[in-house]
Amino acid sequence: MAYDYRANCWVNVTNNLERPRAYHGAAFLNGYVYSVGGFDRVEHFNSVRRFDLTTRTWNEVAPMHSRRCYVSVTVLNGFIYIYICGGFNGNECLQTAEYFNPETNQWTMISPMNSRRSGIGVIAYADHVFVGGFDGNNRLRTAEAYNPHSNTWNLVSSMLTPRSNFGIEVIDDRLFAVGGFNGFTTTFNVEYYDALTNEWYEIFSFPVMYGC
Repeated sequence: MAYDYRANCWVNVTNNLERPRAYHGAAFLNGYVYSVGGFDRVEHFNSVRRFDLTTRTWNEVAPMHSRRCYVSVTVLNGFIYIYICGGFNGNECLQTAEYFNPETNQWTMISPMNSRRSGIGVIAYADHVFVGGFDGNNRLRTAEAYNPHSNTWNLVSSMLTPRSNFGIEVIDDRLFAVGGFNGFTTTFNVEYYDALTNEWYEIFSFPVMYGC
């Protein structure tokens, strides 16, 4: 389903010919919604589907180099890149990363991350791509950032809470990590990263009830 906020209604965009998939990545870019990788209980996908909001149709674009689920994607610099970092291929957590350029319909491998990461949070911030997640053994506090100009990953200050499968967003030039799984239980902890200080700061946890 897709929500049209202008019309305040939900639109059915299901393709009944397409196999269902879960644990995929999703990103919006230049009028298209991309569904990347995923799992259907049998197969781990490297395929990528693109939904055209104008025609309300799905089309397949070039597949990734690696099969991945529990994957996150992001868009950087308002350009065509959708970065795929880490994930799970059915056997192991992945260290590899790649990006997609819709103009050339090609995937390109970039330098691998310093750690294997699945259930990963990925976002573009301060002209870098930031990631966290699960390495197959432990939920990680470590975070690293990719510099697309030098094609290198560098460790940044570690998070205060280890976590995977968490929410991640940039608000007012700060990168927020929200909730997730810490290896034992789901967590309410919220923290933010400031690129100017290279430090994480804890903020109030989720309220038990909505309101102030």
